[in-house]
Amino acid sequence: MGTARAARTERASLRSIGLATNRLLLRGIAFELAFAATIVAVPPLQTIFGTAPPAP
Repeated sequence: MGTARAARTERASLRSIGLATNRLLLRGIAFELAFAATIVAVPPLQTIFGTAPPAP
């Protein structure tokens, strides 16, 4: 996620571009986080992917 944000331009700083200017990138990051959380939290998917929620 950090690399995707940092690699958006070669010359302009992230501060000058802004964090929320690329809505498609933001949607992709949100999907990635939601998908990863689903794989870890949903029991049938835990079995398929061999994952488990973190211990408290």
